[in-house]
Amino acid sequence: MTVEADAVPAVGETAGVAPTHHAKPPWRWLADAVLVAACGVLLIALGYARGRTGTEYAAPFFWAGQVLIFTYVCRRVLITGTSPREREFLVLLFAAAQSVIRWLYSPHEFTFSDELQHFRSLENVLATHHLFAPNYNLPISPRYPGLQNVTAELVQVTGAGPFLAGTLIAAVSHVLLAACLLLLFREVTRSTRIACIAVLLYLLNPHASYFDTSFLYETAALPFVVLSMLFAIRFAVSAQARSHHFYAFLACVAVVTVTHHVSALVTVVLIGVMAVVTAAFRDGRHLTLPMAGCAAVAGLVVTCWVLAVAPITLTYLGSPVEMLLQSLHKLTQFRGGIDLPGPPTPAFDRILAPAGVLVMSALIAVGVRNSRQHTPIERTFAWIALAMYLGAVGMRAVITNGAELSGRLLTFAAVFTAVVAATTLRRLASAACTRPKWLGLKTHLATATALSVVLFLSSIVVSMPPWWGRIPGEFHIEGYASGIDRLGTSRAQWAAEYLRPGSRYFSDLTGLTLLSTIGQLDPVDDPGTLYYTATLTPENVAHIKAHSAIYVDVDLRMSRYAPINGKFFPQDVMSAKSRSPIPIDNLTKFDGVKGLSRIYDSGQVRTYDLRGGGDSPYAR
Repeated sequence: MTVEADAVPAVGETAGVAPTHHAKPPWRWLADAVLVAACGVLLIALGYARGRTGTEYAAPFFWAGQVLIFTYVCRRVLITGTSPREREFLVLLFAAAQSVIRWLYSPHEFTFSDELQHFRSLENVLATHHLFAPNYNLPISPRYPGLQNVTAELVQVTGAGPFLAGTLIAAVSHVLLAACLLLLFREVTRSTRIACIAVLLYLLNPHASYFDTSFLYETAALPFVVLSMLFAIRFAVSAQARSHHFYAFLACVAVVTVTHHVSALVTVVLIGVMAVVTAAFRDGRHLTLPMAGCAAVAGLVVTCWVLAVAPITLTYLGSPVEMLLQSLHKLTQFRGGIDLPGPPTPAFDRILAPAGVLVMSALIAVGVRNSRQHTPIERTFAWIALAMYLGAVGMRAVITNGAELSGRLLTFAAVFTAVVAATTLRRLASAACTRPKWLGLKTHLATATALSVVLFLSSIVVSMPPWWGRIPGEFHIEGYASGIDRLGTSRAQWAAEYLRPGSRYFSDLTGLTLLSTIGQLDPVDDPGTLYYTATLTPENVAHIKAHSAIYVDVDLRMSRYAPINGKFFPQDVMSAKSRSPIPIDNLTKFDGVKGLSRIYDSGQVRTYDLRGGGDSPYAR
C-alpha cells in the first residue's frame, strides 16, 4: 500500500519551527496559478486569432500558451512541498483551461461534426418538447437523451441559447470529470499527491483536450462512469455504509445508461474485468464477489434500457464490431507493415507521437513492476493498465481505422494507465539527488517534468483536430471543422427553411454533416460514381433510385481542392491518401440534364432537385 504524507516541510524547515524566509501570503498560490493559466489562454487566443486572419506566428503563440500552462501546473503538482489543496486546485484549473481553449477554437457556433449531431437532438427537444424525435445524421442519439435533457433544461431555465448552454454543459462536465477522477484515484492510492498527478496524466489522453471537452454525450457520461467505478470499489472494500455505496453506484450507472451507450457498456466491462483480476490475487479474492455483483447489476440495467428503449444500439454497434473482427482476421496475414503517418504530416508530429508511446510504456512497465508491494486494487489497476495500453497501441498499428478505435479505447484505459504512470513519476520526482551547480535544480524533478511535457506534447499531436486544422482559419475541403464555413452553414439554413425534413440527398462529407444536422435532411453516405462521371449514366440513375434520393448537393470547390483526409465522401470509390480534385465537368453535368432543377446556387455550392420530367432520373 502506498504510504505518503501529502505535504512535507520545505528545505530549511522542521516540524513545529517557523521557516526563516518570508512565507507567502495565504492563497498567494491561487493568484499565481490563475495568472499563469490566464496568460497561457491569452497566448493561445492570440494564436487562434492570427490563424483566422492569416497572420504569421500563429503556431508559436499556440504552442507557447500550451506549454506555459502545462509546465507550471505539472511542476507544482510534482513538487513534494506543494500542499494538497493547491495540487487539487491546479488539476481542476488545468481541466478548466482545456475547456476554455476548446471554446476558443469555435467561439460562435458548433463546427465539430459530432457536436452538430447532438445539437440537432437538442434542437428537436426544444422544438417538440418531447424525446426521441428523429435525428437523421445520428439516429441513436435521441435514444440516449441524458445530454440533451440537461442542456434543454438549462436553456429553458436561464434563457441562454443552445450553443451557450451546450458549451457550458460540456465545460462543467469536463471539470466534473477531473474532480471525480481525483476522488477515484485517491480512493485507490490513498495519496492525494499521486491522485493529482494521475488526474493530470489522464487529461493527456488523446481525446481529453478536444473530443471530451466538446458537446457530446460521452462528455456528459464520463464523470458518472468514474463515479460508478468509485462506488463499486467502495462497496467491495468498505465494511461500513455498504448499502449507501451500492445505491450511489446504481444511480450513477442509471445516469450513464441513459446518456451514452458505449460508456454504459464499458462501465459493465471494466467493473467485470476488475472482478476477474482481483480473483488472481490471494489477498484480493474477497473483493471479487462484490465487484462481480456490481457488474452483473450494471449489465442488467444497461440490457433493460437497450431492449426497452434503444434496440437500435445493437445495429449501431454492429458495424464497428464487424470492422474490428475483420481487422483481427487480417492479422493472420500480417507481414510486419505498420501504417504510420508520413509526409505531409510534420516531422514534429511524427517524432512526438511515438515518443509519447515510449515514455508512457516505460512508466507503465516500471509501475507494474513496483505494484507488487501495493494493495490488491492498485495491483488490479496496474495489470489492467498494461493490458489495455498494449491493446490500444497494437490496435493503432495494425487495425483498419485503428487511430479512431485506439483513441476511444484510451479514453477509458487512461483511468488505469494514469494511476500506474503517476506512481512512477511520483517516485522519480521524490528521489533524493544532488543539485548540480550548472542546473540549479533537482535533476530527478526536472526529469519527471520533462517526461510529463513529452507526454503532453504527444497528446496534442495525436489529438483532434489533426495537424492541418490545429490552428483555426485556413479552409480545407472535407477538413472536418476547418471545412465548415459560411457557404456551408447558409445553404444548410436555407434547406431547413425550404426543404422537407427527412428528404434523402447526396453530398460530400461536409454537406452530409451540415444538411442533415442543420437542414434536417436524410443523408446517403454512398454516392457511388455519381460525382465521378462526365454524364448522368444509367448506373447513376439506378443508384439514385435505389436510395430514393431527391436532391444532390454539389460543392464546386471539389474541382479546385484535393480532400485533405483523402476522400470526398464517407464511402468514396476513389479514396486515397494522395489524389486529385474532381474535374469541373463532372460536377456541372447536372445543368445539362433536362428536367433537373437547380433550386439553390450560391456561386460555389449548388443543390439540384432530381425529380422532374425529361431526362431526370425519376422520368426514365
